[in-house]
Amino acid sequence: YLDKLEIEYETICKQAGMEVWEYYSDTSKSSMGKHKELFSQLLLNDSTIANINNWSLEINKISNDTLIRRLALWKNIITCAQVDFSPEVMGLQSMLETQLSNYPSPGISDDELEHSISKLIKLRNDKAKHLGYGNYAHMVLQTSGIDTLWFENLIHKLDSGTSKAYTVFIQNHFPNQPKVEYKDLRKYITQSYLIHDDPVIEDNKKEQLIYETLTDIGIDLDTLPIQFEITELPPGIGGFGNCIDIPNDFRAVAE
Repeated sequence: YLDKLEIEYETICKQAGMEVWEYYSDTSKSSMGKHKELFSQLLLNDSTIANINNWSLEINKISNDTLIRRLALWKNIITCAQVDFSPEVMGLQSMLETQLSNYPSPGISDDELEHSISKLIKLRNDKAKHLGYGNYAHMVLQTSGIDTLWFENLIHKLDSGTSKAYTVFIQNHFPNQPKVEYKDLRKYITQSYLIHDDPVIEDNKKEQLIYETLTDIGIDLDTLPIQFEITELPPGIGGFGNCIDIPNDFRAVAE
Protein backbone atom coordinates (compact mmCIF):
# COMPACT_ATOMS: atom_id res chain seq x y z
CA TYR A 1 0.00 0.00 0.00
CA LEU A 2 2.77 2.45 0.94
CA ASP A 3 4.83 1.47 -2.11
CA LYS A 4 1.94 2.44 -4.41
CA LEU A 5 1.29 5.64 -2.45
CA GLU A 6 4.93 6.69 -2.58
CA ILE A 7 5.21 6.09 -6.34
CA GLU A 8 2.19 8.36 -6.90
CA TYR A 9 3.62 10.94 -4.49
CA GLU A 10 7.03 10.98 -6.20
CA THR A 11 5.41 11.37 -9.63
CA ILE A 12 3.57 14.48 -8.45
CA CYS A 13 6.75 15.79 -6.78
CA LYS A 14 8.54 15.66 -10.14
CA GLN A 15 5.68 17.53 -11.79
CA ALA A 16 5.80 20.08 -8.96
CA GLY A 17 9.51 20.54 -9.55
CA MET A 18 8.95 21.19 -13.24
CA GLU A 19 6.13 23.66 -12.58
CA VAL A 20 8.25 25.61 -10.10
CA TRP A 21 11.21 25.61 -12.50
CA GLU A 22 9.07 26.82 -15.40
CA TYR A 23 7.38 29.46 -13.26
CA TYR A 24 10.68 31.08 -12.30
CA SER A 25 12.73 30.43 -15.44
CA ASP A 26 10.09 31.29 -18.07
CA THR A 27 8.20 34.57 -17.71
CA SER A 28 5.39 33.24 -19.94
CA LYS A 29 4.42 30.76 -17.21
CA SER A 30 2.12 32.18 -14.56
CA SER A 31 0.82 29.27 -12.50
CA MET A 32 2.01 26.53 -10.17
CA GLY A 33 -1.46 25.21 -9.38
CA LYS A 34 -1.65 21.88 -11.22
CA HIS A 35 0.58 19.90 -8.86
CA LYS A 36 -1.22 21.36 -5.83
CA GLU A 37 -4.52 20.00 -7.11
CA LEU A 38 -2.93 16.58 -7.63
CA PHE A 39 -1.41 16.62 -4.14
CA SER A 40 -4.80 17.60 -2.72
CA GLN A 41 -6.53 14.70 -4.47
CA LEU A 42 -3.91 12.20 -3.33
CA LEU A 43 -3.39 13.33 0.25
CA LEU A 44 -6.91 14.37 1.22
CA ASN A 45 -8.37 11.03 0.20
CA ASP A 46 -10.53 9.87 3.14
CA SER A 47 -9.32 6.27 2.84
CA THR A 48 -5.65 7.32 2.81
CA ILE A 49 -6.07 9.53 5.88
CA ALA A 50 -7.98 6.80 7.76
CA ASN A 51 -5.42 4.10 6.91
CA ILE A 52 -2.38 6.18 7.91
CA ASN A 53 -4.05 7.36 11.14
CA ASN A 54 -5.15 3.85 12.11
CA TRP A 55 -1.75 2.30 11.39
CA SER A 56 0.00 5.11 13.27
CA LEU A 57 -2.03 4.22 16.37
CA GLU A 58 -0.63 0.68 16.13
CA ILE A 59 2.94 1.75 15.38
CA ASN A 60 4.26 0.29 18.67
CA LYS A 61 3.34 -3.18 17.42
CA ILE A 62 5.63 -2.84 14.38
CA SER A 63 9.21 -4.12 14.64
CA ASN A 64 10.52 -3.03 11.22
CA ASP A 65 12.43 0.25 11.69
CA THR A 66 12.03 1.28 8.05
CA LEU A 67 8.26 0.77 8.12
CA ILE A 68 8.01 2.70 11.40
CA ARG A 69 9.87 5.62 9.83
CA ARG A 70 7.75 5.54 6.67
CA LEU A 71 4.52 5.62 8.67
CA ALA A 72 5.79 8.49 10.82
CA LEU A 73 6.62 10.50 7.69
CA TRP A 74 3.26 9.75 6.12
CA LYS A 75 1.48 10.78 9.30
CA ASN A 76 3.26 14.15 9.11
CA ILE A 77 2.48 14.50 5.40
CA ILE A 78 -1.26 13.92 5.69
CA THR A 79 -1.41 16.14 8.78
CA CYS A 80 0.09 19.12 6.95
CA ALA A 81 -1.91 18.33 3.82
CA GLN A 82 -5.18 18.73 5.72
CA VAL A 83 -4.17 22.36 6.23
CA ASP A 84 -1.99 23.33 3.24
CA PHE A 85 -3.99 21.51 0.57
CA SER A 86 -7.47 22.28 1.84
CA PRO A 87 -9.45 24.09 -0.89
CA GLU A 88 -9.88 27.29 1.15
CA VAL A 89 -6.19 27.62 1.97
CA MET A 90 -5.04 26.73 -1.55
CA GLY A 91 -7.43 29.23 -3.13
CA LEU A 92 -6.41 32.09 -0.88
CA GLN A 93 -2.69 31.29 -1.10
CA SER A 94 -2.77 31.08 -4.91
CA MET A 95 -4.49 34.45 -5.09
CA LEU A 96 -1.88 35.98 -2.77
CA GLU A 97 1.04 34.47 -4.72
CA THR A 98 -0.30 36.02 -7.92
CA GLN A 99 -0.81 39.40 -6.28
CA LEU A 100 2.63 39.41 -4.66
CA SER A 101 4.35 38.35 -7.88
CA ASN A 102 2.94 41.53 -9.49
CA TYR A 103 3.56 43.78 -6.47
CA PRO A 104 3.42 46.74 -6.43
CA SER A 105 0.31 47.01 -8.56
CA PRO A 106 -2.42 49.65 -8.86
CA GLY A 107 -4.96 46.83 -8.84
CA ILE A 108 -4.54 46.06 -5.13
CA SER A 109 -3.68 48.21 -2.13
CA ASP A 110 -1.33 47.40 0.74
CA ASP A 111 -4.33 47.26 3.09
CA GLU A 112 -6.04 44.66 0.91
CA LEU A 113 -2.87 42.56 0.80
CA GLU A 114 -2.46 42.81 4.55
CA HIS A 115 -6.09 41.75 5.06
CA SER A 116 -5.66 38.70 2.81
CA ILE A 117 -2.41 37.68 4.55
CA SER A 118 -4.08 38.00 7.97
CA LYS A 119 -6.99 35.93 6.71
CA LEU A 120 -4.60 33.20 5.50
CA ILE A 121 -2.77 33.14 8.85
CA LYS A 122 -6.07 32.81 10.76
CA LEU A 123 -7.35 30.11 8.42
CA ARG A 124 -4.16 28.05 8.79
CA ASN A 125 -4.20 28.47 12.56
CA ASP A 126 -7.83 27.39 12.84
CA LYS A 127 -7.23 24.24 10.79
CA ALA A 128 -4.04 23.39 12.73
CA LYS A 129 -5.91 23.79 16.03
CA HIS A 130 -8.63 21.47 14.74
CA LEU A 131 -5.90 18.83 14.29
CA GLY A 132 -4.69 19.28 17.88
CA TYR A 133 -1.85 21.80 17.50
CA GLY A 134 -1.52 25.16 19.23
CA ASN A 135 -1.25 26.97 15.92
CA TYR A 136 0.02 26.54 12.35
CA ALA A 137 3.62 27.40 13.27
CA HIS A 138 3.66 24.71 15.98
CA MET A 139 2.26 22.17 13.51
CA VAL A 140 4.99 22.94 10.95
CA LEU A 141 7.73 22.73 13.58
CA GLN A 142 6.55 19.47 15.12
CA THR A 143 5.89 17.71 11.81
CA SER A 144 9.38 18.80 10.70
CA GLY A 145 10.96 17.10 13.71
CA ILE A 146 11.66 20.33 15.63
CA ASP A 147 10.53 20.48 19.24
CA THR A 148 8.38 23.56 19.83
CA LEU A 149 9.75 24.25 23.31
CA TRP A 150 13.36 23.94 22.07
CA PHE A 151 12.64 26.37 19.25
CA GLU A 152 10.95 28.92 21.54
CA ASN A 153 13.89 28.70 23.97
CA LEU A 154 16.29 29.30 21.08
CA ILE A 155 14.35 32.41 19.99
CA HIS A 156 14.30 33.63 23.59
CA LYS A 157 18.07 33.14 23.85
CA LEU A 158 18.68 35.11 20.66
CA ASP A 159 16.24 37.83 21.68
CA SER A 160 17.64 38.23 25.19
CA GLY A 161 21.20 38.22 23.89
CA THR A 162 20.51 41.14 21.55
CA SER A 163 17.91 43.09 23.53
CA LYS A 164 20.42 45.40 25.25
CA ALA A 165 21.98 46.60 21.99
CA TYR A 166 18.52 46.87 20.39
CA THR A 167 17.22 48.98 23.29
CA VAL A 168 20.16 51.37 22.92
CA PHE A 169 19.53 51.61 19.16
CA ILE A 170 15.84 52.44 19.71
CA GLN A 171 16.66 55.06 22.34
CA ASN A 172 19.18 56.73 20.03
CA HIS A 173 17.05 56.73 16.87
CA PHE A 174 13.51 57.07 18.27
CA PRO A 175 13.96 59.00 21.55
CA ASN A 176 10.45 60.47 21.65
CA GLN A 177 8.50 57.69 19.95
CA PRO A 178 6.57 55.47 22.41
CA LYS A 179 5.88 52.67 19.92
CA VAL A 180 8.32 51.55 17.21
CA GLU A 181 6.97 49.32 14.44
CA TYR A 182 8.55 47.35 11.61
CA LYS A 183 7.80 50.10 9.07
CA ASP A 184 9.92 52.46 11.20
CA LEU A 185 12.85 50.04 11.17
CA ARG A 186 12.63 49.02 7.53
CA LYS A 187 15.09 51.60 6.20
CA TYR A 188 17.68 50.62 8.82
CA ILE A 189 17.30 46.95 7.94
CA THR A 190 17.85 47.86 4.28
CA GLN A 191 20.94 49.87 5.23
CA SER A 192 22.35 46.86 7.08
CA TYR A 193 22.15 44.80 3.89
CA LEU A 194 23.92 47.57 1.98
CA ILE A 195 26.90 47.42 4.34
CA HIS A 196 28.16 44.50 2.26
CA ASP A 197 30.00 45.81 -0.77
CA ASP A 198 28.68 43.30 -3.30
CA PRO A 199 30.09 43.74 -6.81
CA VAL A 200 27.75 44.64 -9.67
CA ILE A 201 27.96 41.97 -12.37
CA GLU A 202 26.52 42.48 -15.83
CA ASP A 203 23.80 39.98 -16.76
CA ASN A 204 25.66 38.63 -19.80
CA LYS A 205 28.66 37.72 -17.61
CA LYS A 206 26.85 35.97 -14.75
CA GLU A 207 26.63 32.48 -16.21
CA GLN A 208 30.29 32.51 -17.22
CA LEU A 209 31.24 33.64 -13.70
CA ILE A 210 29.21 30.81 -12.14
CA TYR A 211 31.04 28.20 -14.23
CA GLU A 212 34.46 29.76 -13.68
CA THR A 213 33.96 30.02 -9.91
CA LEU A 214 32.92 26.39 -9.58
CA THR A 215 35.71 25.24 -11.89
CA ASP A 216 38.24 27.04 -9.66
CA ILE A 217 37.11 25.02 -6.64
CA GLY A 218 37.19 21.75 -8.57
CA ILE A 219 33.57 21.32 -9.69
CA ASP A 220 32.94 20.64 -13.39
CA LEU A 221 29.30 21.53 -14.02
CA ASP A 222 29.36 19.93 -17.46
CA THR A 223 29.75 16.50 -15.86
CA LEU A 224 26.91 16.99 -13.37
CA PRO A 225 23.10 16.76 -13.85
CA ILE A 226 22.70 20.52 -13.24
CA GLN A 227 21.04 23.17 -15.37
CA PHE A 228 21.44 26.92 -14.79
CA GLU A 229 19.18 29.72 -16.00
CA ILE A 230 19.75 33.47 -15.76
CA THR A 231 16.47 35.41 -15.86
CA GLU A 232 14.41 38.13 -14.20
CA LEU A 233 12.87 36.78 -11.00
CA PRO A 234 9.88 38.05 -8.98
CA PRO A 235 10.57 40.75 -6.34
CA GLY A 236 12.37 39.48 -3.26
CA ILE A 237 13.92 36.44 -4.94
CA GLY A 238 17.55 36.61 -6.03
CA GLY A 239 17.92 32.97 -6.92
CA PHE A 240 16.94 29.44 -5.98
CA GLY A 241 17.75 25.80 -6.67
CA ASN A 242 15.21 23.06 -7.35
CA CYS A 243 15.72 19.33 -7.65
CA ILE A 244 13.34 17.84 -10.22
CA ASP A 245 14.48 14.24 -9.90
CA ILE A 246 16.88 13.25 -7.11
CA PRO A 247 19.76 12.76 -7.90
CA ASN A 248 19.52 13.09 -11.68
CA ASP A 249 18.10 16.54 -12.42
CA PHE A 250 18.94 19.68 -10.43
CA ARG A 251 18.13 23.15 -11.78
CA ALA A 252 19.07 26.59 -10.53
CA VAL A 253 17.82 30.07 -11.40
CA ALA A 254 19.72 33.29 -10.73
CA GLU A 255 18.88 36.92 -11.46
